[in-house]
Amino acid sequence: MPDARLEVRNLRKSYPGVRALDGVDFTLHAGEVHGLVGENGAGKSTLIKIVAGVVAPDAGDLMIDGTPVSITSAAGARAHQLAFIHQELNLVEYFNAPENVFLGQPVPKRAGLYSRKALRTMTDQVFDALEVTMPLNLPVRYLAPGQRAMVAVARAFAHEASIYFMDEPTTALTAQEKHHLFALIRRLRDHGKSIVYVTHNLDDVFDITDRVTVLREGKRIGSWGSTKVDKDNLIEAMIGQALHKEPLQTQREPGASLLTVTDLAGYGIGPVGFTLHAGEVLGIGGLVGAGRSTLLHLIAGALKRRSGTMVLSGGRYAPRSPQEALSRGVVLIPEERRAQGLALGLSVHANTVVSSLAQFSKAGLMSSSKAAAAAERAGQRARLKAASYRQTVQTLSGGNQQKVLFARALLASPRVLLLDEPTKGVDVAARYEIYDIVRRLAADGVGVVLVSSDFEEVLTLSERIVFLHEGSQGVTVTNTRLSQNDYLRLCYEGANDEH
Repeated sequence: MPDARLEVRNLRKSYPGVRALDGVDFTLHAGEVHGLVGENGAGKSTLIKIVAGVVAPDAGDLMIDGTPVSITSAAGARAHQLAFIHQELNLVEYFNAPENVFLGQPVPKRAGLYSRKALRTMTDQVFDALEVTMPLNLPVRYLAPGQRAMVAVARAFAHEASIYFMDEPTTALTAQEKHHLFALIRRLRDHGKSIVYVTHNLDDVFDITDRVTVLREGKRIGSWGSTKVDKDNLIEAMIGQALHKEPLQTQREPGASLLTVTDLAGYGIGPVGFTLHAGEVLGIGGLVGAGRSTLLHLIAGALKRRSGTMVLSGGRYAPRSPQEALSRGVVLIPEERRAQGLALGLSVHANTVVSSLAQFSKAGLMSSSKAAAAAERAGQRARLKAASYRQTVQTLSGGNQQKVLFARALLASPRVLLLDEPTKGVDVAARYEIYDIVRRLAADGVGVVLVSSDFEEVLTLSERIVFLHEGSQGVTVTNTRLSQNDYLRLCYEGANDEH
């Protein structure tokens, strides 16, 4: 086995009511890609933040190349040739890609000001290595989620580090971007670099890592060669028991027509038409960029439709805002929970009840006790785990942040629930808990429209699938034993047909 490049010994960290790390040991070798997996809240991100100097440990030792070190800042981490891609991308929204990639690094100057031409050239070199094209003049706030993620990836690789930490680096990437990233990781490994790769996608563990370590409830459960374990072994180590998986969605008799969409168009998509029935999960298939999220935002009133009509429960439906859609019982859980769904600095209570305040108000006054009790009941239904509902949402794990959005949706008693990447960035156990929530809602007569880049998820939950292709409607299929190959093939087809 190669020499240890990084060693963590007996690392401990506690927050009020939570022990995030409980005596964790971890070893990263030279020329190794080491997977780090576990449920949300297992301690993975805390470990990385401690090594990055963002969070101070309560106890424990850190060694690099056999030498004890103390890292207390981002500058200190860079001095030890450490580079990080954090789960929260931490980009400066109003800076463009070059400014974000080289933020905090020395760049060529001219007359005391940095040279935009030199910075552009340096950035081009980084993106050429990633084999990715990117608009370089736009502020990153205008970029697509996958492009923003690649800016964060480029920033890490521009540091020319010897150890890289990647926390969920592929969550927002297209298949092509992910392929390029994995190729670059392999090149780095072949040149003796070391990579810690944190992911909820266990397929990635077997695709890219050499070894894998499992954390559970702040403890290290074990480390194995990636070829010595399978997915079921890892899941059992992560959650402490074998995972019970529900079978593929079985077909039921459709309920009454709930939402009818006819020739809907706007923001580069359409015309699109379908009927959603009560108690149905309707999948929206297609590749990234096909217009799936745009379709949900048009239905939710977050984007203005150009043409087309919608009918909800027999009445005309033309929302001019998400608030108006909510008043009609149409609820959207967006793809970007931190940017689009949550007020991170507010409590779990506040985030849960924000869409349902009228339920707890009389004569202009709100009953805080009733709102708090309702929030906690909704959180229990969503299987939300929090030390206190008074804690801020930003202190929760990604999976529990997502469950706050589901708790909010449950409290709003939706008739139509629009789900955009509902399990993005959540662990395998939380994923199946969310599946159970979706199934229970459908069983209660709620109509669900599902967008997910995980085609297995669409196949698992959906009874019918409407495929989009470059903004146009493709085939609509009934999901009876639809294979993964069939699904991918239909993503590329543009013919409008009913199967």
